[in-house]
Amino acid sequence: MIDDSSRKVNQYLAEDILVGQGNTDFDWHNIELGDEAILPLPSNISTDQCRDHGGQANDALHNIRIDLGHRSFLYRMTVRQAKHSQHKKSRAWDTVHQVNTALNVHTVIYRRCRKAMIALSASSVLQQRYQELKEEHLQSKTIEIDPSVTGTRGENLPWCWTMNANLQAGNWMSEFLWVKFHRAKANVDRCTEEVALLKMEMRWTANFFQHHSDKWRRFAAEAEAKRDVGRVCFAKKQTKTWETLHEQVITLIHRFRLA
Repeated sequence: MIDDSSRKVNQYLAEDILVGQGNTDFDWHNIELGDEAILPLPSNISTDQCRDHGGQANDALHNIRIDLGHRSFLYRMTVRQAKHSQHKKSRAWDTVHQVNTALNVHTVIYRRCRKAMIALSASSVLQQRYQELKEEHLQSKTIEIDPSVTGTRGENLPWCWTMNANLQAGNWMSEFLWVKFHRAKANVDRCTEEVALLKMEMRWTANFFQHHSDKWRRFAAEAEAKRDVGRVCFAKKQTKTWETLHEQVITLIHRFRLA
């Protein structure tokens, strides 16, 4: 895309406009504007420097990710905590609105950059890398910072969070993905542990009911030996009650495959 832009600049702009063309020894971040200002076009700053600095689209996406994370943090740690104070709630929402303003600016910048890429006939590979930024990609979800929330197994991050992921580079995106992975793994391990505990608790419950059924059966046998009709009837009723509970638990264990 940078090479195409450089070619088009040389084609449509006059040579005297491109002051310092081909000079790759300067840092275009430190340019002093004057009578002969150097325009930071790809033809002036070289392809290598363009790749090293990443470009405006990358900067906009980086700022968008920061804004989304900041807003999610504010929702969870400021807005929710201020629900009992109108003054604190107003200040919290003012901060959120400031973040939203910055997010809107960075979103507009990225969309214009992508539009420029398409106008300059960017390759399909580049357009696939810099995809369309939709409104649903800009939603702040506090589940990303709260691993205790259940039912998030199917939640996936939008493309803009993983487009620059390089697990071998050791950069911040790599660390973010590792945190995401370990958080998901922790949810899986917790669910596995809860299922194991549930199976044991069901067995314990069945054993508890069986224990009381056997106990009242012994009481009934002792009462029959003493020919105490009243205690026999009561003991057999209790035995039947506990046996029914035991059977119900066993049925549920087999129905939900908790054996």
